[in-house]
Amino acid sequence: MCRCGLDAHAVARGSAVWPGARARNQAHGQYPRARRPARSAAARARLAGRLSRLVRLARIHPGPRRAGQLRPRPVRGVQPHPRRPRHLGGPARHLVRLGRARRRRALRDARTAGRGAVGGGGVRATLIDEPDGPRTVLGESPRWDGRIWWWVDASDGVWARQPGRSATAVWSLGERTSLVHPEVSGGAVVARQQVLYVLRRRGPGMRFTAVRWCDLGLDEGWMVNDGVADSWGRLWIGSIAPGQAPGGGALLRVEPDGRIAAAVEGFTMSNGMAWDVAEKHLLHVDTLERTVWSHRVDMASGTVLGSERFLTFSPDDAVPDGLATDIDGGVWVAMYGAGEIRRYDASGVFDTSVEVDPPQSTSVELGGPDRKELLITTAREGYNDERSAREPWAGRLYHARSEHAGVARRPAVVEMGLI
Repeated sequence: MCRCGLDAHAVARGSAVWPGARARNQAHGQYPRARRPARSAAARARLAGRLSRLVRLARIHPGPRRAGQLRPRPVRGVQPHPRRPRHLGGPARHLVRLGRARRRRALRDARTAGRGAVGGGGVRATLIDEPDGPRTVLGESPRWDGRIWWWVDASDGVWARQPGRSATAVWSLGERTSLVHPEVSGGAVVARQQVLYVLRRRGPGMRFTAVRWCDLGLDEGWMVNDGVADSWGRLWIGSIAPGQAPGGGALLRVEPDGRIAAAVEGFTMSNGMAWDVAEKHLLHVDTLERTVWSHRVDMASGTVLGSERFLTFSPDDAVPDGLATDIDGGVWVAMYGAGEIRRYDASGVFDTSVEVDPPQSTSVELGGPDRKELLITTAREGYNDERSAREPWAGRLYHARSEHAGVARRPAVVEMGLI
């Protein structure tokens, strides 16, 4: 072999081909094709995966919109997906072009992705272990009044608990009790069937006397559910039509003197309520419509100026129940059937979740001295004796710590002359 890379014997025979020259049996202007080394099976799989991801991204992220058009950028060989409603809330908001089954999987992954401290990924709440503590059938309406935790067993009555002490049965009714809310004198307002009562302190400790305040004047078969007070002392409470008729309920406003007015109508099952930090919007759950509403309110007059959907949940998801808000604009929603509390930011995007053992997570409150403690109520509705014994934590209280302080609940005002 010479230094130019040719075989010396081939040169001697006159059969050598110089670099860049044509072979004798090759047409003019044609040169031999360089053969690419064959890809391994692993390399072929990686390439196929990259191409598949590119196609999926082209479907989901169609690129910038021009002149307000919402159609995706055309992709060769791929038909754009039809536009889905833009009111999908939380983790579903960026999944509007996914199919039904894929959206379910992606929604589940979005809820469970990342487990860390509350406010960054997710956390599991801790059972409040009181051997003699209450085990409710339907725990609801947790409230923090600055000193005491309140909540109800909707099938029984009112409970209260001071930090570091055991829970106390304040008022056992044996009837449907849907709401307990702090009252300005240090007691609480309680909704029992269609009547509002006020719990007044009678001495030190956890001793209270129940006084009838006002009848809501609803027809037979109607019920009231959760509620909240505003900074003017008015109580906002939701009503439910007989048989839970779709759109038959209303959001009622009760003035301190007992006057009652329908603020907004058209709800099926009114549930959790809370004000945003500026107290300009009332967040309000309609459980059976799977919607969290945002009502814009003129606080001076108590008039609702407009309503819009803040979150709408898929029929494949659990249903929203209780609700709380924090000073950073977050909205905490108890998802009944999922065993979790989800936090959404002010724009409705999913942020984090808190898990509990029972699937029936009913409501949530941010309270405690720094208002960063989550108190979570659960239920065991429909449980038989066997399941109730198998899941002893169902119906108990849970707590967790949050990085976000809650918006303080305003106390209701009841004019003394009426009671």
